[in-house]
Amino acid sequence: MCCGYAQLPDASWPEASGPPRVVFEYQGHGPLTIYGRVTGSRYHFPGPAARVPVDGRDAPYLEVIRGLETVGEAKRDQAR
Repeated sequence: MCCGYAQLPDASWPEASGPPRVVFEYQGHGPLTIYGRVTGSRYHFPGPAARVPVDGRDAPYLEVIRGLETVGEAKRDQAR
């Protein structure tokens, strides 16, 4: 606490113990942009075969989108 205000953690820096990131590959045509339902994060797939790491909390919602396939889990250093 400083000056009577609670100090909040910096939300811009993900913690090492945060949710896993799942890698999705786009199988569609043209670009695709999706916003995570839980986090509000923007996920942009510029074209076919593009791979994008997705916050694990948003992954269940992206799994049902036609043209997106789960291809694995991202390593921690790729998620930043």
